[in-house]
Amino acid sequence: MKNAPPPSSPWDSEVRLLAWLATCVSVISFLAYFQRGDVLLYGDAIAHINIARRVFDSKPPGLLQLGTVWLPLPHLLMIPFLLSNEMWRRGVGGSIPSMGVRVCRDRNVPVGSRRAFPQS
Repeated sequence: MKNAPPPSSPWDSEVRLLAWLATCVSVISFLAYFQRGDVLLYGDAIAHINIARRVFDSKPPGLLQLGTVWLPLPHLLMIPFLLSNEMWRRGVGGSIPSMGVRVCRDRNVPVGSRRAFPQS
C-alpha cells in the first residue's frame, strides 16, 4: 500500500494564497521601481551590491571582502545574481534575493504565529 498524503486543511490553502499574493506584490513593486529607474536610488543599495560584487571582482577577491559593518548573509545571497554585469549595473541582482526573502517572511510569519499560539 502506498502512503496516502496527509489531509489538507483550509489553513494550507490560505498559506498558499498568502505566498502567491506576497510573490505578486514583490514582483509588481520591483517592476514599478525598475521601470522608473529607482532600484538603486538609496545609497545603501549601491553599497550592498558593491560589497557582494567585490567577493569575486576585486584585486584580492575572496570572502574577506565581506568584512564591513553589515552582516554578510545578504551579500552572500546576492553573489550568484551579480555575476552578470547587467544585473549588477541595474540593481536586479540585489533585488532578487530580497524579493525571495520577503516572500518567505510573509509566508512564514503567520505560520509561526499559528504554531506559537494554537487555537484551543
